[in-house]
This record gives sequence, structure tokens and C-alpha cells, in this order.
Amino acid sequence: MVLIEYRARVPRAGASMVPIGGWIRGRLGALVLLASTTGLLLPATARATWSIVAVDPHTREVGVAVASCVEAPAGNTLLPQVAGLAPGVGALAAQALYDSMERNEALMRLAGGAAPRDLIDGVLAGDPLAAMRQYGVVTLDLQVATYTGDATRAWSGDVRGTGVAVQGNLLHGPEVLDEALAAFEADPPAHPWTLADRLMAALEAGAAQGGDARCPAGQSALAAALRVARPTDPAHAPSIDLRIPSQPRGGADPVALLRTEFDRWRHVNPPDGSTRDPMPQTSPWLLVLVLGWLRAASRRKRSPSLAARAG
Repeated sequence: MVLIEYRARVPRAGASMVPIGGWIRGRLGALVLLASTTGLLLPATARATWSIVAVDPHTREVGVAVASCVEAPAGNTLLPQVAGLAPGVGALAAQALYDSMERNEALMRLAGGAAPRDLIDGVLAGDPLAAMRQYGVVTLDLQVATYTGDATRAWSGDVRGTGVAVQGNLLHGPEVLDEALAAFEADPPAHPWTLADRLMAALEAGAAQGGDARCPAGQSALAAALRVARPTDPAHAPSIDLRIPSQPRGGADPVALLRTEFDRWRHVNPPDGSTRDPMPQTSPWLLVLVLGWLRAASRRKRSPSLAARAG
């Protein structure tokens, strides 16, 4: 049985809003928090995002799929950094009000062996904007922890399963996360069903429920990414690193574009471990014969027949 736990906009127990860095940082953080919650300020990086963070303890792969209604340039450069991969250890997503320094600290703690709950508590300790952050962290020993700050924009929340965390903010509703988790945990089809396949299916399921509430009709997001690392991958170069940059509003859905890119990648890298060329190979001798036949046919077409010459 899979345990699913909801944590919809629940502040971390015992969370302190006492800042690190003194009185000035604390007052600045309070002003930013007030402006955001009253609608006066919504940083581009706080816009709606949903992600699936998961691991495969059998292959020891770790990965994240993410989509967001974030426009360029943030959708091109920032969104893929929501995903943090520690090959052979685990993965995380740091979203809502994104802080690159805090995300990098979280990734360092993950790579260093910190438990997911301890990791989240550690990076948020003393953060004056903790209420605007959102995290999902999973490790290969199947520990899962999530955090949704009580100042993230509704609908926001997270769900957990075995070796998987799904989180989002500014979504159409909880069904985005419910369906994403259900798709990830669905029984595999007849062919091999890898972590990347599950993540892609989960992202599509969330998109089918509307995804990001701020995007125009017909678009579940503006940008999307899928990143999966094998245990021997360098942290900066995962085996799968597919990115769809920000699309124009009213344009193509990036989750559908990501599926196209993933299917192309899958054709060259089938799940059975073999490899294929992008196009089927043709024997060079057969190619020579075909070209020779075409040239001969072309010459016959241009030359008058013997009967015509005799006449």
C-alpha cells in the first residue's frame, strides 16, 4: 500500500521567522512577504510551478520533471535549476519563491547525505521568506520530505508516495498533483517502464488537469524540463537533460513539446539498454546499386528510342 500524505499550505512546525543577517534583512523580508501576500508584488520566480521528484532504487536513477508558467528569460535559464540532482543519492525541487543560494545549499546537503526532513529544516532555519518557499526531496533509501510555505499562492500543496514527491503552487487545484502521482505510480505497460517514462507520464497527467492556473486556455505551462541522472553521471551532466524554453502565451504547450523531445530521445536510447541511430542504417552497397539504377533510368528517359531513330 502506498501512503499519500497531503500538506496543503501548512507551515513547518516550529518554523521561526527570525532572520539571519540582522535587523535589516528581517525587515526587508517582512516587507517582501507582505507585498507578495497582498498582491502588490509577485516575483517572476514565484509564479506557478509543479514538479515531480522521484528515485528508482533498482536502477539507482534520480530525476525531476517540472513545468511552470514562467516567461523568458527565467523559463529558459531558471526553470531547469528548480531540479537538483545528486547522482547516486537523491533529487530535489526548490520552487515558489526561488533562491539560488538556498537551492545550492540544499543540494550540497543532499549530496552530503542529509536526510530529506533535516535538509529542509536546515535550509529554512532563520529564512525570513520561508513561508514563500516550496520543496520536495527524495533519496534512494526512499525517504521523502516536502514543504509548502503558508504564503505560497493558492492552490498550493504537495503529495507523497513511495520514493516520489509531487508539489505545486498557483495550480488549478489538487487534482493536478493527484493525477500526476497516480500516473507515476500506475502499473507499467508491457515494455520496460523507466524512471524517465514515469516522470514524463506524471507531468502529462498534471498538464491534463490544467496545470498552472495563470497560463491561458490550452496551455498548462510556458516552460518545462525533464532531468534524470544515473549513479555514475556527473552532477552537472545528467544522462537526460531535456528542456523546453518559454513559449509565447497562447502558443504551444511545453509539456507536449517535451513529450516529443522525450520520444526522440527514447528512440535513440530504448529502455532495453541497446542503442539506435536516429535514422535506420542502409547498406552502402545497396545504396550504390539504387543510385546506379536511378542514373540508368534517367539516361533511358532522356535518350530517344531506337525505333524513333530508325524513323
